[in-house]
Amino acid sequence: MAKYATLCLGSRQDAATWNAGCERLGMTQAASVRAPTPSLSQIKDVFASAADWVYFGGHFVGGELYNEGHSLGITFRESKVEIKANGTTETIERAGKEFKLTEVKVVLWGGCSVCSSSSTIKTMRRLFGNHVMLGFASLTGWQMVDAMLGGGFIKRQHFFANVGGAASGDLDLVAMAWMDAAKWGYGGGPNESKFRAIKQNGQELKLEKGAIVDGRNI
Repeated sequence: MAKYATLCLGSRQDAATWNAGCERLGMTQAASVRAPTPSLSQIKDVFASAADWVYFGGHFVGGELYNEGHSLGITFRESKVEIKANGTTETIERAGKEFKLTEVKVVLWGGCSVCSSSSTIKTMRRLFGNHVMLGFASLTGWQMVDAMLGGGFIKRQHFFANVGGAASGDLDLVAMAWMDAAKWGYGGGPNESKFRAIKQNGQELKLEKGAIVDGRNI
C-alpha cells in the first residue's frame, strides 16, 4: 500500500487537506509534521519515512525551505539535506540510513517558486529520484495550494478528485491531475503562469491562455 508524508513548517490548512486527500486515495501515513518549529527528530522522521508521496510546505528561496521568522531552515542539495536551527546544522546524507526518500513517486511543494529554476528542479530530481514534481514557478500562498487540493473554491475538479485511480501508478495522470485543477481554477486568469508539473521523464507542463502545454524538458 502506498504511503504519504507531510512536512509543513507551519500550521497552514493546506497540509491538513493534503493528509485528508491522501487518506481518501487509500494511502497510509508514514509521517506527518505540521508545526512552525518542529523538532529535529520530527523532521528526520519524514526523511526516514520511505514515503511514496510527499508534501513540503513553507517559505522557499534559493533551495531552502524555512519557517515564518526563519528560525528553522532546510536546504536541499543533490546528495544531502541540511537542517539549520538554533545556530547549529544537522546533515542528512542521501546515501545514509536516515534518508529513505530515494524512490519517491510524487512531491508537492507548497512554497514559492520551487519549480521556477531548472537547476532547483534538477537538484530535487537527483535527491529524490525521477519523480513527479508539483508546485509553482512564482509566488503562491497556502490558500492557493489548499484550493488546488480541494479545500477552497475548487470543489469538483481539484487535484485529488482528478487523480482518481492514478494513485495506483500512472504518474503521468498524476501530473495532469494537478494541471487540470489549475486549468479549471485559474486557467486564462492572471495567476495561470504560476502552476507547474514536472513529469517523471522531466517534461514540464504549464498553462498558457487556458491550455495545458509542454514547457522545458529538464
